[in-house]
Amino acid sequence: MPADAVEEAPVPPPVEVLHPPPAAVTVSFRNGTAVRIGLLTALLTLLLNTIPLPPALAYLRLPGLSFLAGWFAVWTWSRRTRQRPTIRDGARLGWMAGVFTFLMFAGLLTFVVVVAMTPGALDQVKQQIPRDAGAQELLRFLQNPAPGELIAILVAMFLVFTALPTIGGAISARLAGRETH
Repeated sequence: MPADAVEEAPVPPPVEVLHPPPAAVTVSFRNGTAVRIGLLTALLTLLLNTIPLPPALAYLRLPGLSFLAGWFAVWTWSRRTRQRPTIRDGARLGWMAGVFTFLMFAGLLTFVVVVAMTPGALDQVKQQIPRDAGAQELLRFLQNPAPGELIAILVAMFLVFTALPTIGGAISARLAGRETH
């Protein structure tokens, strides 16, 4: 073979590097994104519950907002992570939001009870609130909170603030799964 007739080896085509799809992130208290979403949802639920409404709507607001909190947590998760959560993940997101909401409301209730126990605090409140039956019942509770009543209120709050967002999150995740098919 002559020196100027160098045979070139065929160049292989470029290899495409396939990156595996990102692993699905688990929803738990160890996941910073899930915790931030839960805290944001709880804060919004707390703030929306402070908006004054007529008594008939006020009783519907708490369960309605609790259910919607689960939906909002799943919606926010989907937008931030670009992942479609499973029904289990949706339920977990709703439950986490509910736990944080319960902790915020329980802290608020504790603060109100402690402030109400200071001398003279309820006298000022009595002058400012209306004379309806609900307000009088609340004043009676704040004057002398029975431990049984306080425990019953906390258990009921825990059930409402965790069960309804869990259901809302699971339903939201299920419906989000249907939209993509």
